[in-house]
Amino acid sequence: MQDIELKKKEFEKIIPQLKPVKKEFSETKVEILKGVKGLKTIFFEIINSKKTHYSFGNIAPFITDEEYVPVVRNFLKYLEERKIKEKIIYPKGEPIEKIKGGHYKAMQKELIPPTPTIIYGNVTAQFIFTEPITIIKTTSKEIAETHKHYFDNFWKMK
Repeated sequence: MQDIELKKKEFEKIIPQLKPVKKEFSETKVEILKGVKGLKTIFFEIINSKKTHYSFGNIAPFITDEEYVPVVRNFLKYLEERKIKEKIIYPKGEPIEKIKGGHYKAMQKELIPPTPTIIYGNVTAQFIFTEPITIIKTTSKEIAETHKHYFDNFWKMK
C-alpha cells in the first residue's frame, strides 16, 4: 500500500509538467459574407487591424467592376492615410491600384489562383466573384499561417 502511495505522489508531481505539452489550437470560425456589405466588412477589419495584409490572386474585378471600384478606392485611401502596408501578388498584365508603402509582385497568370485571398491577422478571406460577390471568411490562426506560408513561398519565386 505504501508503494502505491509513493507512486501516486510521484505521478502527481509530473502532472503540471505534462499540461504545457498539450498543443493548443485556436477556435476556428467560418462565415459567409455577401455583396458590397461583406466587402466593406473585410476592408473595415483590415483597416482596424492596422497591420500589413497579404493578398494573392486575380484582383482585377476589384478594380474593374463598377460596383466595387468606389469601395476599393476608399479602402486604399484609408490604408495610405493610416500608413497601413499591403503586399500583393497578382497576375502579370492585370490592372492594379498601388498605394505608397505597398509592395507588389506580378507573376505569370497560370501560377495565380483565379479567386483572390487576403490574409490579415488570424483571418483568411477568399473572394468568389459571383453575383453578388461571396466571401468565405475563416478565422483561424492555423489556416491564416498556412496561407501566409503559401504567400511567402510565392513571394520568394522569381
